[in-house]
Amino acid sequence: GSSGSTVYGSTVLADKNLLTQILTFHVVPGFLTSTDLVRLGSFTTINGKSLTLNIKDGAAYINNSKLVITDVPA
Repeated sequence: GSSGSTVYGSTVLADKNLLTQILTFHVVPGFLTSTDLVRLGSFTTINGKSLTLNIKDGAAYINNSKLVITDVPA
């Protein structure tokens, strides 16, 4: 989620804890495709945050953030 403040790349890279928080907020454990996420509707990231998927006007959103790419192998 957004705290309403801007975080710059150099700040993030210099702060291992902040970088870890950001990265783990964007990863769901296991192997899930976009189809799986639609079926589930909500899921938990590896840092324990709950996220909800919504489809609006043909676009997918997670917690009000529009998805721009899906099914990226990690």
